[in-house]
Amino acid sequence: MMNYTAIGDSVNTAARIEANAKGGQILISKDTFNEVKEYVKAKELPPIKVKGKTKAVEIYEVEDLTDMFLI
Repeated sequence: MMNYTAIGDSVNTAARIEANAKGGQILISKDTFNEVKEYVKAKELPPIKVKGKTKAVEIYEVEDLTDMFLI
């Protein structure tokens, strides 16, 4: 059996974003949004300050899937 661990700045940033989500809310970074924007409907939220970053992180709240996701 093998175990895997993800480490690094992206993982830390994702954990910080997740910590800011309310129950049932899905938050993603701008970089993630740019990768999935044709598949999700999301609204931009005000940037948040997260530990370990000098610049606020731009975030989006995922609201729904688009029709492209269902194809």
